[in-house]
Amino acid sequence: MRTLALGIIGCASIVRRAVFQPMPFVEGIRVVGIANRTRSRAEALAVEFGIPRVFEQLEDVLASPDVDAVYIALSNDLHAEWVLRAVEAGKHVLVEKPIAMNAAECAKLAERLAGQSAVVLEGLMLQHHPWQSALRELIQGQRYGKLLQMRTEMHIPMRDLPLTSYRCDPGRGGGVFADLGCYWLQTLQQLPGFEAAKPMKLTAESAFDGPRGCDWTFGASLNYESGVAAELSASFERPYRTRHVLRLEHADLVVNDFFRANVGRYKITIKIEEREPGRPLGRISFDPQHYYENQLEYFRDSVLTGTSIGSRELLRESLERVRLQERIHAAAVNRKRHVEERMK
Repeated sequence: MRTLALGIIGCASIVRRAVFQPMPFVEGIRVVGIANRTRSRAEALAVEFGIPRVFEQLEDVLASPDVDAVYIALSNDLHAEWVLRAVEAGKHVLVEKPIAMNAAECAKLAERLAGQSAVVLEGLMLQHHPWQSALRELIQGQRYGKLLQMRTEMHIPMRDLPLTSYRCDPGRGGGVFADLGCYWLQTLQQLPGFEAAKPMKLTAESAFDGPRGCDWTFGASLNYESGVAAELSASFERPYRTRHVLRLEHADLVVNDFFRANVGRYKITIKIEEREPGRPLGRISFDPQHYYENQLEYFRDSVLTGTSIGSRELLRESLERVRLQERIHAAAVNRKRHVEERMK
């Protein structure tokens, strides 16, 4: 197998978890250089992980003939710009989520990336684990009847975040829905009944009482023409809990702690909790896997085999997801504004 030479642009904290932690377990890919606006951070990572080169400028990574692909871990508001720069420089791209901040950036990406052969992959690491395809097959087979509803909880406490964190800055993708809502929407995109990007009805609400007016707890509901509904409860302040509960006609499909595999190799299980008397419980379990190992392997294979059809579909889903996420967030903002106006 040819080795994919990866250059890193940006030294956000996610770089350790998304690249350096899984890298020893993924063959055929190696980091050849790194750059950061604050050079000392790049130098520290280079020493710690044996990276052979620290580039002077971010642009130097793109100009290097020794770099096949880049991993972009800059501030959220810079992602779309640097994706385009990288592709125009002839590099494949793995970019941290979100790939774009709004519909306007999505439109620019769609236009400029049309016809490009480069692989562009947004880092939604959950999408590379088989539990999603297993859920899809269970729903399509209708062994337990039709899907009626999906309820998702993503409660991940963020205590003592500094105000300098992007999560505390509305202009840089701050707030819980911007940070976690994409994982909910990505799962919906994989399941029968939720495919349409335009639900018949959507509602959303938040008190927007987090730092700098960010949403620290967020609720949303989507209703689709197929008759199914999807609900989300996301929070940076409630006790930790991540799970999906899919209500079918004759059973519930439950995926508990589905986010845990982003920090290491963990076992994911789909529990089949049947409601009809006398029918046994069941489960589908997967060997321990690390989301970020799977993501690096997918990116490597997409680049080295030259079969980017799958990655192009994922790019389309990414842009679709950003547009819908913007609409849902706007609905919560408008709801809060209307409530405040009525109280005057």
